[in-house]
This record gives sequence, structure tokens and C-alpha cells, in this order.
Amino acid sequence: EYRRFGHTGVYRDVTFALLFGLQLVCVLTIAVVNGGRVHASPAGSLPPPPPPLGALEPPASASRLSAEMLLILAVASGVAALLSALWLVMLQTGARSLIWSGAALATALALAN
Repeated sequence: EYRRFGHTGVYRDVTFALLFGLQLVCVLTIAVVNGGRVHASPAGSLPPPPPPLGALEPPASASRLSAEMLLILAVASGVAALLSALWLVMLQTGARSLIWSGAALATALALAN
């Protein structure tokens, strides 16, 4: 029996979930390989990036910039995972009130604009 809404107990988008997982693994593999290569290279082997306009300090090495970017991405990923889990919990416990709140807020913003 097919039900349009409600919990069916069966995940119906297995193909898209697998494709998303494959894409995620590919992107992470490319990032890790590139980041590892930059991080493992000696500090003087890679040319430094060009300095920003009006910069008073000399540019940092590519290895240091890569390490800083990896730290930023790790923090952003952790925060995103935490907020996503919180959003899923909120949707499972009170989807109806979230929908009505969103509709009311969208209407108020449309009228205020």
C-alpha cells in the first residue's frame, strides 16, 4: 500500500542516497589527497600566494594557509553537523509548529517588505 504522507518504514530514495554518498566520498578523497600533498611539501618548495592589495605583512606559506583552511573546514563541519542534528530532532518532535511558524514569519516579512 502506498501512502503519500506519514511514516512508511521504508526509505524510498536509496539510489539518490547512494549517489550522494559516492559524491561525498569523492570530494573528501580529493580534499584529503590535495591537503596531504600541500601539508607534506617543504615550506620553501611551494611559491607563496600573492599578497593581498594593501597588505603590510609578507604572505604566509601555502602549507600554513592549507593547515588554517583545514582547521576552519573542520570547525564548520562540526558546527553544521550539530545544527543539522538539532534541526532533525526539532522536525521529528514539532514539525507542525515549525511549519506554521515559518509560514507566519514568511507572511510577516512579505507584508513588511
